[in-house]
Amino acid sequence: MEKPTDATAPCNATDAARITALINRSPVVAIEWHNQPGWPVRFVSDGVAQWGYGRDDFISGRIQYADLIHADDRPRIERDVAEHLANGPDDYRQEYRIRTASGTWVWLDDRTWLTRDEHGAVTEIHGVLLDITATKAAEAEVRRLNATLEDRVAERTAQLQAANQELRSFSYTVSHDLKAPLRGIEGYSQLLLEQYRDRLDEDGRHFLMSIRRGALTMHELIEDLLAYSRIERQALDIRAVDLPAVVQGVLDGFAHEIQTRAVEVVVKELPPQVRTDPSGLTLVLRNLVSNALKFTRTAPAAHIRIDAYRHDRHIVLTVADNGVGFDMKYHDRIFEIFQRLHRAEDYPGTGIGLALVRKALQRMGGTVWAVSEPGQGATFHVELRQ
Repeated sequence: MEKPTDATAPCNATDAARITALINRSPVVAIEWHNQPGWPVRFVSDGVAQWGYGRDDFISGRIQYADLIHADDRPRIERDVAEHLANGPDDYRQEYRIRTASGTWVWLDDRTWLTRDEHGAVTEIHGVLLDITATKAAEAEVRRLNATLEDRVAERTAQLQAANQELRSFSYTVSHDLKAPLRGIEGYSQLLLEQYRDRLDEDGRHFLMSIRRGALTMHELIEDLLAYSRIERQALDIRAVDLPAVVQGVLDGFAHEIQTRAVEVVVKELPPQVRTDPSGLTLVLRNLVSNALKFTRTAPAAHIRIDAYRHDRHIVLTVADNGVGFDMKYHDRIFEIFQRLHRAEDYPGTGIGLALVRKALQRMGGTVWAVSEPGQGATFHVELRQ
């Protein structure tokens, strides 16, 4: 059996021939320069033929390697080489262009190391050169595509912003303009009810009450649309907010309904302060408490719990109830504008409340989600970044 070769033993002629054959068949060009002006070539492998040159072109001195480097790259390369020769490190890497025999330019990845004598002077410069022209072309194409994509994204974003602004303006204008005729409907229907009640039969009074209920629903819808359109125009005022005071203020606004229905409202210990927009937080809590009151109307003993917990750098507020709940497959739908899971006759509303909650939280950098089961109530989680 052949004895294994000692890896530390010097290369013999056979080994040198093998190495030379491997280098000559590889895509790299092995090269050695003298540390002299113009970097005259001491050795170069046969791979130099891929650039249209012969080994003797360099070794004879007919071609100075430095003269092949692109004029835009040469000052940088000369500075870098001078720095490494003077101060090291002795292993370094450069990328630059050289001119081929046909006059075209190729990009090279030059991995270089230096040999120094006992006095520290550089005697030889060794390099392994790899053509990376295709890689550079691919990188340039990626940059071009990225720039094109960024332009398209910017253009599309501007279009969407303009469309959203038009939509907000349209929503505000239409909602505002609808108020005038609605006031007429409300006013004249009230006059009919007060001054002509005795002249109307049961059907007439029923029709008139239906008109008034419709007008009231339309009024609520307009007010919610205006609130939704105002969210984007309101300036954020992020600051320290007294959370217990905001919660109590919201509950005070529903005090009559809570007392009349004997709803049990439990407020757990809350953080004394949160950093958020006070008006946005009030809007969110008001809609969530209103939602909880609405969907606990059929509960034998209505219960609402308000709590909070910390999660990483966020404070999460929860509003839980024991109302009708909902199927989680409709989770995303409930936060969309005008989306309802129940008939308006059973649970009145415009279908905008939870959409307002999500929109307000998006502007404040927060999120909202819910956990629920049909008949088991619902818990809404409001995450506020601190």
